[in-house]
Amino acid sequence: MISNKFAAVFTMMGLFLMACSERDNSTDPGANNYSASSENDNSANDGSDFVVDTSYTSASVNVSGRGSVASLDVVIRDFQPGHSDFENFSEESVDHASEITSFGDAGYDATWAGLAAYHVTCGNKVSAAAGYKNGMGIDVNGNPMGTNAYLPSYLQVGYTTDTLMYGGCNTTLTDAYGRSITYRGYSNKTAGAFNSGDNSACPSGIDWAQPAIFTPGMVQKYLTFDNMATGDFLNGVHIAKAAEECDNSNFAQWFEDVPGVNMRMETTLDIPAVTGQTGYYELNYNYSNGGYFPLDSIDPATSARVGYKTGTESMQWGPQSLSIYCPPYAYEYANAQTDYLGQSTYSLCQLWLGNGGPRNSGAAQAAAGASGALGLQHLRNYNFTMMGFAKFKYHAVNQTTGGEVFDFAGDDDMWIYVDGVLAVDLGGTHLPVPGKVNVKTLADNGHGCAEGPLAATAEADRRCAGGVWKDNSWHYLHFFYADRQTDGSDFYIRTSLADMAAPMFGEPLILYAELVKNSDGSFRTYLVTNTQLSAASVAALLNSGASSTYFPILDIRKTSTGVMDTLAYKVSDFSYVKKVANGYLYTFMGSLCADAACAATVAPVVGDSLAFNYPNETFQITSTSGKTVTSLIWAPVIRLTVK
Repeated sequence: MISNKFAAVFTMMGLFLMACSERDNSTDPGANNYSASSENDNSANDGSDFVVDTSYTSASVNVSGRGSVASLDVVIRDFQPGHSDFENFSEESVDHASEITSFGDAGYDATWAGLAAYHVTCGNKVSAAAGYKNGMGIDVNGNPMGTNAYLPSYLQVGYTTDTLMYGGCNTTLTDAYGRSITYRGYSNKTAGAFNSGDNSACPSGIDWAQPAIFTPGMVQKYLTFDNMATGDFLNGVHIAKAAEECDNSNFAQWFEDVPGVNMRMETTLDIPAVTGQTGYYELNYNYSNGGYFPLDSIDPATSARVGYKTGTESMQWGPQSLSIYCPPYAYEYANAQTDYLGQSTYSLCQLWLGNGGPRNSGAAQAAAGASGALGLQHLRNYNFTMMGFAKFKYHAVNQTTGGEVFDFAGDDDMWIYVDGVLAVDLGGTHLPVPGKVNVKTLADNGHGCAEGPLAATAEADRRCAGGVWKDNSWHYLHFFYADRQTDGSDFYIRTSLADMAAPMFGEPLILYAELVKNSDGSFRTYLVTNTQLSAASVAALLNSGASSTYFPILDIRKTSTGVMDTLAYKVSDFSYVKKVANGYLYTFMGSLCADAACAATVAPVVGDSLAFNYPNETFQITSTSGKTVTSLIWAPVIRLTVK
C-alpha cells in the first residue's frame, strides 16, 4: 500500500507510484531520531565532505525495465562536402578519373586527381578488377570472407565462397503512408543468418545486384583513452588510422574536434523497443524508408526536409547534399536513375552538377530550390561522423540462449570496439554490410582482458578474472560510424544489452545520493547525476523553495508498517560542485516534507530513493545538451556521514 499525500501536487503521481521500489528503510540506524533539515548549514558545499564511493559504480538503467527505448551517448561531427575524405565517388574514380576532373565541378580538380591512390584503394568490385584493392567480401551468412589481422583469433569465423549480393528489388511494396516503395535488399542472403533491417532480402527477385565488399584494416586495433584514471570513457577517446587507403588522408579529423573543419553535437541515439520481442531494441533506417539523417527534421509522410533537427541549428553546417547518386561526369546510368518513390532524379542531378556539384557547399540547396517538392524530398545533411558509447554490465545469466548482441548493418565505415579492442571492422565506402558483437563470445574469450588499453587494470577494475569476463562486471562499447558518400544512408542497429548505464547526454537522472549530517542536526544531500544540468535548471532548482506547490526532488521510503511513503523536498539551496568519475556532483539543502503543505517534515535516511520531479508549468529540468526530464527513475541514498 502506498500513502498518496501529494496527489494534488504531483500531476504525474500515478506514474511515479508505479515506479516505487520495494526498499525497506525501517531498520536504518537512527532513522527515527534525526530532526528535520534546518536552514543553518555548517557543512562545506565544495564537495569536501562528499565520500568518494569506490565500491559503488554509477547506477545503471535496466533498459528492459524501461521498456520503450534504449539510449546510447553519441557525438556527431558534421563536415562540409568539400572535405578531402568525402564525396570522392571512389568506385567511379577507378575508370573515370579523367572524365571527372575534366567535367569541371568544384573539388574535382588536379588536387583531387593527385589523391588517386586514396580513391582507388576502397574495396569494391571495380577496384578489385583493376588490380588496385581486393577489399573483403561478406558471405551469404553475413561473415567476412577472409582473415583480418586486426581482429582477435576468436572473431575469425568460417565463411562460404558465396558473396552476399545487394541491389534493387524487382517488386514494389506499400509503406505505412500508402505509397508505392521501391525496395533494395539482398538477393542471396541465407534466411535467418543475420539481422539487417526490414528490407534485408528482396521479397521476390532482384533487378540488379552488386557484391557487398568492405575495406578492412583502415584503423588500429586499440583505442586510446585520456581519462582512464577518472573512469571517463566517453570523453577523450581516440581512434587511430592504420593504413593510408580509401580516402582517409585526413582521418585524424573524423572523430576529433577541429574548429573550422567540423562541428560537434552531443546527443543520444534512442533505439526503440521491438514490439513483441521482449528485451530487444532496434533502429532501422535504409534506402527504402528514406535513410538516416540525424541532423535533419523530415516529414515521414512526404519525405520532405522541413528544417534542422530541433536544437541543432548552431551545431551543424546545414543541408549541403542531395540523397541521390550523382557522380560528376557523364554517368551512363544518369537518365535512368529513380528514387525509392519511383521518381526520376535525372533533372535534379543535372541541376546539382550545373550549380557546382556534390562538393560545392551551396549547389544542393540551389538545385533543390529549383525542383519543388522533389528537391525537398532529397535535400539532406550528409557527410557526418558519429562516435557512440555505451557502458554495459555483463551478466552471465543473460548469455544462456546465445548471448546478448549488438548487431549493425549499414553503408560506409563502421568500427566497433569493446573495452578498447576492435571487435567489428567494416571500413570503407560500401554497400550495406552487416556486423555483430556477441557478448558471450567476447566474455568467454576474455576480450580486452589480456590485450588492449585496459588490460593492465582488467583484474583490479574487476572486469576480468582468470582470463575471462567476471560476472556482473562493467564493460565499454564504442562504435565509430562515418557517412561519406551521397546516395542512400543505411543505418541499422539491433541490441539486447539488458543493463546499460544511464547515458551522459540523456535526460537528467539522479544516479545515487549521499547524506552529510551536520553537528546542528541539519542535512546536506549530495546528488550524482548522469549529465550536467543547464544553468537555467540549476537556478530554477535553487529558487524552487519560494513555490508552495512545486517540489523538484521526490523521495520514497517504506515505513515500518509496509506502506510506501511519499515525501518531497522543498529546496532552499542547490548548486553544482564538480565532475566526478561516474557523473556530475550537485549538493542541496532543504526540508523533506511529509505533506503537501510542508507542515510536517522528516529526516532523510539511507535507503530512501530520490528522483527529479516532472512536469511543471513554470520550468523543466534540462541538461546542457537540451534533454528534459520525462520520466521518474529512482536512485538510492547509499551513505550517511555524521560530522
